[in-house]
Amino acid sequence: MKLTLERYYTMSEQEYKALTREEIDSLGPVDFEECIPEDQHYPWFRRADGTLGDKIFPDYTEEQIERAFNPAFDFILGPLGDAVHGLFARGSLHLIQGASGAGKTTFALAMLKAQLRKETFFGRRGKGAEYLVVWQDRGKYELERQLDNMGMRNDPPPYVTPTIEQMNAHPHVAIEQILLAGQEKRGSILGGPKVVLVEGLDMWVTDAKDMKHVSVLATELRALAEQMHISIIATVGMPKMKPKEVYQSPRDRAFGSSAWARKADTVVDITVDETTARPEDRGN
Repeated sequence: MKLTLERYYTMSEQEYKALTREEIDSLGPVDFEECIPEDQHYPWFRRADGTLGDKIFPDYTEEQIERAFNPAFDFILGPLGDAVHGLFARGSLHLIQGASGAGKTTFALAMLKAQLRKETFFGRRGKGAEYLVVWQDRGKYELERQLDNMGMRNDPPPYVTPTIEQMNAHPHVAIEQILLAGQEKRGSILGGPKVVLVEGLDMWVTDAKDMKHVSVLATELRALAEQMHISIIATVGMPKMKPKEVYQSPRDRAFGSSAWARKADTVVDITVDETTARPEDRGN
């Protein structure tokens, strides 16, 4: 049987190894452009209807193209409808705040799992980014009970627990060590988590009420996020409020200093109505 290009590119590895040099040489010079159907030439210049445009990505405006390649607009959750900005941008620090038991962890893990599968979460399309949870506010058995309570004991999220030495270090130093250790284990700087969820960041701070201290810590984390082009999402506590107590701005509810919100990009505020909440309604 005469060897053809079509047969050559569809044969199995075993068939390929059985070919002789004469059979391979019989194919002669190959014009690879002829192997591609005409309607598939110049794909970047194709409109949605398949016709050729006069510029790259002809269906999009210059502004849309610029945003698509600008790392400042690399969101973990996409925009709503025709909006431009999404949530949890890479290169920034973000907060999920709420009182103990309000459901911060449950919300964060549900969001991260949904976006990993590129599903829609609260109307926003997920990016499909890999993530890592830094669980520094739970002991071994406490963490196992928490995962069991969330139905994740047999299918836990990817996570690490910092060492004692890392817990005594600044958060940005410890997180960088964890990420670099992951790169060394993979044997490559490529791949790895694009999102780091830090559980209980406010408990990793020497003085969560000191504005200057919190401000410096948040700035260091934001710099790490920019350097490694990752999204750092941190859960932080919030003091419980009486029914009639409110804050002028929900962003300022985080426990301790208002510097948390001032240094963060996306801030998700989770509250529980203490007058109507049932024990089974509470999350983690």
